[in-house]
Amino acid sequence: MHKIRLWLSRVMNPRDGALPAIAEDFRKVGVTAIGVGLVGLFIPQVNASVGSSVLLLVFGLIIWLMGIITHRHVQTGRKE
Repeated sequence: MHKIRLWLSRVMNPRDGALPAIAEDFRKVGVTAIGVGLVGLFIPQVNASVGSSVLLLVFGLIIWLMGIITHRHVQTGRKE
C-alpha cells in the first residue's frame, strides 16, 4: 500500500516543467486522434466503421480538451 501511495503522490505532484509537457502531448495526441477519426468518416476507402470513427473523434476531442485545460491550469498557476 505504501508503494501505491508513493506512486500516486508522484503522479499527482509532477516535477517542475513536466505538466506543460504533458499538456502539449495531450493536445498532440488529441489532434491526431481527431484527424484519424475524420479520415475514417470521410474517406470511403479506409476500412473503418462509422461507429469506430466517431468514437475515435470523440476520444480525440476529450484528450485535446484535457490538454487545453491542463495548459490553462499551468498558465494560471504561473501568474499567481
